[in-house]
Amino acid sequence: MNRQVLRSSGAPVALVLNARKLPLDRTLGVAFYALSLCVSLAKHLKVFVAVPSVSDALESPFHELLTAVGMEVIALSDVNKLRREFCLVELCPHHFQKPEFSNLSCLICHDLHVFDVDWKYQEPSSMQNLFRECLRSASVVVTEFPRTYYAVEKIAGVCLSNLFLIDSPPLLDTRCASGMEPKSDPPIVLYPAQIQSHKNHLGLLEGFKQYLASGRRALLQFSGTEFGPAESKQVVDYIKANGLDSSVEFLGRLSNDEMISAYGNASAIISPSFAEGGAYIAMEAVLANRPVALSRIDAALLHTAQHAIKCDFFDPKDPKAIVDVFSVLLSTSREEFARANSAALSRLSEISWDTAATKLVHIIRWLVGLGPRPQMRCDLASYQIEFD
Repeated sequence: MNRQVLRSSGAPVALVLNARKLPLDRTLGVAFYALSLCVSLAKHLKVFVAVPSVSDALESPFHELLTAVGMEVIALSDVNKLRREFCLVELCPHHFQKPEFSNLSCLICHDLHVFDVDWKYQEPSSMQNLFRECLRSASVVVTEFPRTYYAVEKIAGVCLSNLFLIDSPPLLDTRCASGMEPKSDPPIVLYPAQIQSHKNHLGLLEGFKQYLASGRRALLQFSGTEFGPAESKQVVDYIKANGLDSSVEFLGRLSNDEMISAYGNASAIISPSFAEGGAYIAMEAVLANRPVALSRIDAALLHTAQHAIKCDFFDPKDPKAIVDVFSVLLSTSREEFARANSAALSRLSEISWDTAATKLVHIIRWLVGLGPRPQMRCDLASYQIEFD
């Protein structure tokens, strides 16, 4: 690969992804976004991924991304040695992490959960202050979600002079599932999400119980890892107490191929979450050509609008609304859904990790003194994001 060599004051520029607070055995979307972005960034400059344990990282589910061309996994303790050879830019993969290796840093701010669902945090005010400190400590803050971009300063009460919106490519290419015939006896509704309280598995189960009580049949599948034993126990106990054992299935953590098969087996996709950064589930549903319904929250509304996605929205706190949306989802044909989302499908084919990385390279060039500060322009729906 003919990787462009960026040099600042004679030293080659390198990016170091600080994975100190990125447990690769448990995180899903955050790690996948950061590492996928870094794989494309490695086409432009040398990328190091700094981890607590190299052996553990290379044995994690992300080993293929970590061993991509241009990527090198190193121990956190070895990062300072890189200063002798490189001009380092540090990438902090989430918003509770301060830079520690370079005064040139970029932080990825994914969501505003610490304000939207502050009840899920043991010490919400402390976490909110940490969120603000981390954003202020970074040279640059980027986000892939329109709602975060437009709302973070107002909701967090911070002023960020270097805040940028970049692309949000699909985390999983589910197009292979679009040609699969879904299982129909009973039809499957899939909720792909880690079991956390704000993901609202319990609310979904209450609505699903009422849907089944009306005499209709369906199988609700949950895919994703556990977040904590107490939260998982709540969900399992609810299922047992309400006689839903035969109608709910836990798939656990799935590989990409297994996840694509889960989409292919499903008749519909649902997300009743109280808080999200965006609507990746809807993007994957469009690619898989599966009808999808989402909580009516700003993050999902803005992200689906950005990608021209047409889907159903519902109140995640209202069991009756969940009953109704199950009925709508399982009566919507894939042909009807495909027609409504032809523009979205075209849109999703236009964005990639390379388009997102190219924007970040503009930012990195400015940070190391090789170009002017990027001027970001986007339309009202954030459909077109351009850097000058």
